[in-house]
Amino acid sequence: MQHIVVLTAKQKHLGGHDWATNGVGRNVSHWFGYGLLDAAAMVDYARDWRPVPAQTRCEMRYRVTNE
Repeated sequence: MQHIVVLTAKQKHLGGHDWATNGVGRNVSHWFGYGLLDAAAMVDYARDWRPVPAQTRCEMRYRVTNE
């Protein structure tokens, strides 16, 4: 669901001065996120949706000592 929402969000006619391109090339804003939800576009996109791989989780464990 998250992928479909992001891929179909509309940024047109939204003000704001903080739109920026993130690391994967998508426009994002602190005020508007990825843009306005478009329910019709989400349904259309979902009709041909193929599942994506499970999310990868990276963890680093470390110990801080006072030595």
